[in-house]
Amino acid sequence: MLHRLMQWLGRGTCAPKRETLTAMTLDRHVRDILACQRADAAAKDAESWRWGNTGSIVRRAVKECEAIVLPVTTEQPLRVYFERVLNQLAALAGRYRHDADDAEGYGLGTVREVEEAMKVKARVAGLEI
Repeated sequence: MLHRLMQWLGRGTCAPKRETLTAMTLDRHVRDILACQRADAAAKDAESWRWGNTGSIVRRAVKECEAIVLPVTTEQPLRVYFERVLNQLAALAGRYRHDADDAEGYGLGTVREVEEAMKVKARVAGLEI
């Protein structure tokens, strides 16, 4: 999953291309990142005989990430947005690390994938955060 997400983000053996991100384009990228994670949750739900309640754990993590990363607005500079979002995602990851309901770490993994995707987007925008 992370490999596919990183390919989608344009990361691979090459550094991400710098581009001009606007609030509108970043909002679209963020929604795509979350949609990818929701699809992963749905796939796990579809095979609950194999994954157990992992789909619901991933879905809960996606909802919590969504509350942090959306909305992307023009009311603040992207640097301020990324600083806030990355700090809050790191705090959320810390909570998941100690969450007894996420003993297998799938919620933590989801948060970390969103966090990494946001770091890549910050680098693409030319920000060193």
